[in-house]
Amino acid sequence: MSQPTQWDIDELRQTFKLVDGVLYKKTNKKEEYLPANILQTNAQYGYVTYKSTYLRVHRLVWMLHYGYNPTILDHINGDKMNNSIENLREVTNRENQQNQCRHRKGKLPGIRKSADAWHAHFKRNQVAIEIGPYHTKEDAHQVYIDAIQHLDIQIDNNIKWRDYLIEQNRIKHPLINEDRNIRQDPLSHKWILCTHIPKMTYLGSYNTKEEAIQGRITAEEMQANSFSHEDFMWHWKKHYKEQRKLYAIKNPPVRKKPAAKQITYLTAWNETKTLHQWSKDTRCLVTYAGLSNRHRLGWNAEEALTLPIYTRCTKKLTAC
Repeated sequence: MSQPTQWDIDELRQTFKLVDGVLYKKTNKKEEYLPANILQTNAQYGYVTYKSTYLRVHRLVWMLHYGYNPTILDHINGDKMNNSIENLREVTNRENQQNQCRHRKGKLPGIRKSADAWHAHFKRNQVAIEIGPYHTKEDAHQVYIDAIQHLDIQIDNNIKWRDYLIEQNRIKHPLINEDRNIRQDPLSHKWILCTHIPKMTYLGSYNTKEEAIQGRITAEEMQANSFSHEDFMWHWKKHYKEQRKLYAIKNPPVRKKPAAKQITYLTAWNETKTLHQWSKDTRCLVTYAGLSNRHRLGWNAEEALTLPIYTRCTKKLTAC
């Protein structure tokens, strides 16, 4: 994360003053302090002009009070225009995200709802990681709180780090679910295998549930031995491609015989022929496609053969 600009605190204190929660700014002409003109943008932060630039009011208040510009500054009650020193605090990025509006209204941070369970999810080393499943959201939230307290453990691989915390009982053991990350597609009826670590990723489809479970076991072993998600996906795609080739050799596709074409017969002038044969007859005044369409619409056989194209439509329009 980029570091904020460190301003000269002495110059700021000569230009601005904070009296009873009101910000004053020195004028250039009379060398007197007047209430500062606070501008507001779409981001709802208050700004003041200073040396041809804009300063956020809450950062200016903090610098006037404590003498430095923090990396991340948070409004405790969420009101970005309430810049009193009691409403400001220096936090980490994680603490700042936990103080969002939905969390202040009661939503527990660090949890995600799946189809039938709750998962703890957060970022470690700039990579998303998920732990679960659990029966209740309170259990998942407690796992989130316990896990972020051990982020500094020196294990680079996130899978091994998660398994280490579970083995050491530093976090609650997730529910045993042999069918996790596996679901059946309702249309193709194939079994879909996915992974949620470090993010939701499609791994492949299988014809049976047993094959999908075996694929999940193989994927978890490969994840534990990979140093990054990109390294795992490279090895997994190579493995999955080889498995599909072996499956195609053992189970060659069964080619269905094409269905026999249905031959349509037409009787006219006491003669019975196929539509194709009638289209070659000199008495037929339309093409095979036109004759086939007229027969499908239920035309009289002799009219379908002898009436030129559009003639019947023209008579109907004229009669109207």
